Amino acid sequence: MLTMISHSKKFILISPPKTGSVTLSHFFIKYADYSEIIQQEENNFEYLDIGVCDPDCKYQQSKHNKLSAYTDVVDLNDYYKIGCIRNPYDRMISFWTWSCKVSWKNKIFYSWSFPRWLRILKKRPWARQTYCDYFFVNNSMKMNDFIRIEHINEDLKRICAKLDIQYKEPTITNNTKRKPGKNYLNKKSIKLINEIFSEDFEQFNYQQISVD
Repeated sequence: MLTMISHSKKFILISPPKTGSVTLSHFFIKYADYSEIIQQEENNFEYLDIGVCDPDCKYQQSKHNKLSAYTDVVDLNDYYKIGCIRNPYDRMISFWTWSCKVSWKNKIFYSWSFPRWLRILKKRPWARQTYCDYFFVNNSMKMNDFIRIEHINEDLKRICAKLDIQYKEPTITNNTKRKPGKNYLNKKSIKLINEIFSEDFEQFNYQQISVD
C-alpha cells in the first residue's frame, strides 16, 4: 500500500495493496515529504515520513499507512486526500499473482490455487482489510478524490490539475502478465470476494458477480 504526504502541494495519497502503488509512488515521489528511502527489488521502494504506523500492519514503513496514521500529526482538513481503488476481483487476483511471484519467501504459495489462497486470506486481518479500513477515520469517509486503476490516466490528469502538478503519462511498473480475471474466478472464489469486500463493492460502485 502506498501512503504519501506532500506539505508543499498539500495532498495525502492512500493506495491499498495492489491498486497501482508502485506506479503512483514513482509518479508522486518528487512532491512527497519523507525522511528516508528504502530501496527494494524491481524499482520498488519503501520510505518513512511523519505518519504513525498501524501496529496491526506487518510492515512498519510509511508506505503502508492508513489515512488514520496522520490524524495526530497534521490537520487532515488542510490536505487534499486522494484514495486509489480497483475492482476487488482484479485486485485480489493481482494480490494472489504477486504472492506467487514472491513465493521464494513463502514457498507454500507455489501449490495454492486462487480459491485456496482466498480462504487463507480471510483469516489474515491485515491482508483482508477493505478500502474503507484505509479511507475512513472514526467511521467516516474522509477522502476528497479517487484514482481508479481502470482509468488511471484520466484520473491523474484531473488530480494533477487540481494540485497544480504537471501531468505526464505514468510509466506502468510492477505489472505482472497474466490471463484475464475470468480465468481465475469460480463460484467459490467469487463468493469469498463478495463476502470479504462487500463494503468496497457498495461504497465504490463496483458491480458484484452473482453466484445464484
